[in-house]
Amino acid sequence: MDKITRLEDLSNEIFFEIFDYLNALESFMAFSSLNQRISSILSSIHLRIVVSSFHCRRQMEILSSYLIDHVNQVVSLSLEDSILDLSSVISFFFNRHIFVNLELCTFYTNHSSLRLQNIIQQLKSYNKLRSFRLILTHYIEFYKTEKQYLSKTILTHQSSALRSLELEYYCNHSHLATVVTLNWTLTSLTLTFYDLPQKSSIYCVLHVLRIYRVLQRLCIRISIPTRPDIQYAYTPILPTAYYNNLPVLPCLEYFDLQTKTMCDIHSLSLILRCMPNLHQFIFTFMSSHEISLYIDDMLDGHQWQQMLTSYVPHLETFDFLIGLFYTRPILNMDYIVHSFQYFVAHYDGWHMAIEHSRLITDESEDYVSLRTLTYSMNRRENDPVESNILLGTFDVRSTLTIDAQYHYFHNHNRKLEVIIPLNMSLTGNLPSSPPFQNVQHLIVIFQMSISTLWKNIWEPVSIHNDVNDEFDTKECVNTLMRLVDLSTIKKLDFEPMNNLSQLHCIEQILLVCSNMNQLRLGTQLFLSPILFDNPSFTFILSRLQGLQLLTDDVDELELLIENIYFPLKYASKLIQSCPSLIDIELQVYSFDTCVHLVDILLDGFVNLLHLKIYFTNDTILDNPYSRNYVIEKRRQAFPRNIFNANRVVVKINRQSLEIYL
Repeated sequence: MDKITRLEDLSNEIFFEIFDYLNALESFMAFSSLNQRISSILSSIHLRIVVSSFHCRRQMEILSSYLIDHVNQVVSLSLEDSILDLSSVISFFFNRHIFVNLELCTFYTNHSSLRLQNIIQQLKSYNKLRSFRLILTHYIEFYKTEKQYLSKTILTHQSSALRSLELEYYCNHSHLATVVTLNWTLTSLTLTFYDLPQKSSIYCVLHVLRIYRVLQRLCIRISIPTRPDIQYAYTPILPTAYYNNLPVLPCLEYFDLQTKTMCDIHSLSLILRCMPNLHQFIFTFMSSHEISLYIDDMLDGHQWQQMLTSYVPHLETFDFLIGLFYTRPILNMDYIVHSFQYFVAHYDGWHMAIEHSRLITDESEDYVSLRTLTYSMNRRENDPVESNILLGTFDVRSTLTIDAQYHYFHNHNRKLEVIIPLNMSLTGNLPSSPPFQNVQHLIVIFQMSISTLWKNIWEPVSIHNDVNDEFDTKECVNTLMRLVDLSTIKKLDFEPMNNLSQLHCIEQILLVCSNMNQLRLGTQLFLSPILFDNPSFTFILSRLQGLQLLTDDVDELELLIENIYFPLKYASKLIQSCPSLIDIELQVYSFDTCVHLVDILLDGFVNLLHLKIYFTNDTILDNPYSRNYVIEKRRQAFPRNIFNANRVVVKINRQSLEIYL
């Protein structure tokens, strides 16, 4: 008989390999106190601490208790500051531990109240730190004093070990214009500049190049406020300090520039002159309405050719995404595509495309975008590129000779918003196969023009006929299928959520989204007999894993309408129809209803992981929902199921009850 290999028979080398795939919490929870040999291995490995938004405070307490004896093994930190039930994770760890051997450190936060001054002082004393990243999700602004302190302290810190910095938060970094001391150690830098257009010029890149002289990789993002009182079209003015004195960085090989401020071929030329050995150039330019009037040179491939061949002769990769608004009557898309033929011939696999479509039913201007094929295929995940299209207005041209390959331009698109107009014919020039073939999250918005809306208000009798005369459900769904491969859709949202007039179109779209398992829809629409009682939807509902039945923003009068809320009487039918649900969000009128509904759902959904119930009226009953109550209720409902009680979190806010299991 063959000998059975047990866990303790594995060599130390295999255990070291296993631990390389686990973070610190996973290693301790799975292997601590197993036996003396495993404990000895755990005491000798490098530890990576990874905290994401899905963790909870109890897990942080457990991890912190293990770190008392293992903190010197920590070489990497990746901390999200807000988790399920704790909003100051970074301070939690740095107030308890000193990470003297830390090499890699990343902080993520989604709130502006974060205070890091004391923590940054600690990090400055860590002489092994090689990389530091500070990322504010959604680019939330710090308080002014905090962000200026962080900018000055971090960017002027001289360390023999530090090689990489990434600061992704809104700041003007104005002190860089006057810094005297040069940095000869940093090789990789990512910065986000943010200020008024007249202060946040494209030439802020030159301040960076002047100070950091041995950079090999540079990513710069330049953003500006979005306000109606701002003039955006400021011509960039070269600072006098750089007249005939441009800095030159011979080591710089990679340059990623993303800007929303005024930019043209001339200003780009001055910057690229500083990078004679550049190998990769990635350029993203998202133009405002005002700036779009002044950037015709950006659409001319001949001018790009002259600039790049003159100043960056060693360039191997050239990618771009340029977005602008176009109101002039004629856009010669064929000429624009033809002007970039030089790059098709001189760069392996290089192609570009130009697209235009309308974004709003009532506006005549087009949104135009130029993009390269490799930009779309190799795009950084955190680049803020959104795809919004008014159905039936999408038109494309590209340098590709095979039309069916066009979808490669949109390989990166996982999320797409499609506006379906209710009062215009669907036209456009689509490729032979859907250009969007990797979309996983589709948002469908039904939109009526202002003129038709006013007409319907004054002539209410004709509402049904006016809309349906011009809106053909079959044509709509067919056009959508030519635009998007609906078989890849995992998550589907419909807006507005309380409009029953488009129920038949929603029905047809759901039927062709064969792999959809997450749905966001209005309560009234979902519970309509056309969907909830339709035998054709039995299989679709049975495999749903995520369900959000909410409503749009409504006024106080509409809050009294019963059918915008989820009725308690449908709870049992929901459990029977959608047994696979793990993530549920519903809306009810009162907290009392919320309590009864949660009891039913906790008893009925075996795989439930997240439940959130919104309510309008506050409670008149005592709140029974403690963490221990939920744990005991799940154990009684499903005694044979094993679940991690340490992950259970109960959060009650003013108008919502949320449970994580």
